[in-house]
Amino acid sequence: MCIEIKPEENGIRCYANPETWPPIVCQFKLLFSDFIVEELSLEGVVSLWPLEKDEESEEVVVIDNKCEETCKSDSNCEEVCEVDMSNIPKGLTTENVELMLKLIDGQKVLVNTSNLEKDERTAIHNFVKSLPKKNLTSVTKDGEIIISVGNQNNRKRFHWDNDTPDYCHFTLSKENKDTSYAVREIATKCGLNVKLFSFSGNKDRRGVTSQKVAAYRVKIEKLMKVSKSIKNIRLHDFEYKNHALGLGDNIGNRFQIILRDVGDNLTLSDIKARCEGTDKYGFLNYFGHQRFGTLGINTAEIGRLILKKDYQGAIDQILSSKKDMSRETFQEALFSYANDKDAKKAFSLIKGNGKKHSIEGNLLKALIDKNGNCHNALFSLPRETISLYIHAFQSYVFNEVISQRIEKYGPTLLEGDIDGDGKVLGSESTIFDISIPLVSSEMNIPNNDTKEIIESMLKKYEVTCDDFKSLSKHVMVSKISRKMFKKLDNPILCDIIKYSDERSILQRELINGPDVASGDKYTAIKLIFNLEAGGYATMLLREILRFNVDKETQKSMNKIN
Repeated sequence: MCIEIKPEENGIRCYANPETWPPIVCQFKLLFSDFIVEELSLEGVVSLWPLEKDEESEEVVVIDNKCEETCKSDSNCEEVCEVDMSNIPKGLTTENVELMLKLIDGQKVLVNTSNLEKDERTAIHNFVKSLPKKNLTSVTKDGEIIISVGNQNNRKRFHWDNDTPDYCHFTLSKENKDTSYAVREIATKCGLNVKLFSFSGNKDRRGVTSQKVAAYRVKIEKLMKVSKSIKNIRLHDFEYKNHALGLGDNIGNRFQIILRDVGDNLTLSDIKARCEGTDKYGFLNYFGHQRFGTLGINTAEIGRLILKKDYQGAIDQILSSKKDMSRETFQEALFSYANDKDAKKAFSLIKGNGKKHSIEGNLLKALIDKNGNCHNALFSLPRETISLYIHAFQSYVFNEVISQRIEKYGPTLLEGDIDGDGKVLGSESTIFDISIPLVSSEMNIPNNDTKEIIESMLKKYEVTCDDFKSLSKHVMVSKISRKMFKKLDNPILCDIIKYSDERSILQRELINGPDVASGDKYTAIKLIFNLEAGGYATMLLREILRFNVDKETQKSMNKIN
């Protein structure tokens, strides 16, 4: 008989370092500012713009305000406005500028660009935009920049200059919003399709984070204006480039984390010893708790049911996992479907925007449209959603393999272990070279006890490697392996902070405050470290603390308190 994967099961139960330390119980992410994440690109740290700081003033061309108002009211204004002529870019003369400011409909100013580089031509276009005569347009054509007065039709037509690279790259600093939500807000404020924006990965909602975003043919001026109108978001460090962003364009993240209320007996030497142990052994490269869903949604079990082609069972899991804790929007509908499987009735009971903007609403609507065909309804969900469920099952098996190996052998190499390319490791290899495959129809599997663990796990849950092949039309399940141990490139920095106000901002750089918080009533740990892309900070913290900092554990602590 098949055994189900329980919601609380995720395979996470061992440690890389064999040292037996007592747990350090703490509060994690009490404030958003306790969790700072800055993206690491090939160019370095994508620096955060602290959300508490005042806006930095932008450099502007000095103009005469009176004349600007005149030009706004009269598109054919012939008065020469005062412009700081020292800022005129290469290729322009004072005579050119004076002619531009006197232009009327039908007239043009021509600037020869044969001896100008691309950035010099771009500087001319930007200068034209900065002039107080607001209805000027500039276009590069046949070795010249043509400056003229734009008519009403021209203003309606979107124009992107050939000399400007297609993508506006900028840093997104945000608080209390995940990246996808923040980018949707930016796109909506700009009046643009969210598909024009790209980024390397989704950053947590509960924290203060920074990362690069690219926007296709969106002007810097538009983004700067939007930045001031969205709460808890700052856009800065703008630059035009020739490429979009995608997965793999970042190399990792830099974390600055505050762990609060750790008790009075903890010393800095205690923390340093644990950090040094992690520098030596690394940490087990588990997939973190967030990989397996929240609010009781058992994503690994849903993935297993899809692989077994039990589509009704998978739908039941999706629609029942959170019926006991769901908001009023869904609760009545989910209980109704669990009782009689009437999708039409359940769909009618969903309130508010839940019918359109939720997996539950979309799935019930698909069941109605597909006449109750569970296969067709399930696979009408976005490809990314189905992938999430399958990857959760793979992640659970991966975690279990690691735990069973550590429980049996400890942190050591086994004969037959392989690297990421499937090559058998030699005598000079270390534990940091060991790779474990994610189960699929094609995988490099080591010829040792790891193979037996994987096979026994698949047998236990009645899944075969061939089950993955049938999903090839719906989801990409490629041959992937993952390192068993994760080693940090740089040592972990740590400190002890004393403070009196329970909700003091302890990351002082966010508020331009003094270097330390005052008082001695409470004790906190501050950790700073870099982590490669794909690693889970919560798993590193777990290795150091011997305590889970996942959402469910923190909720339990809050209930006790």
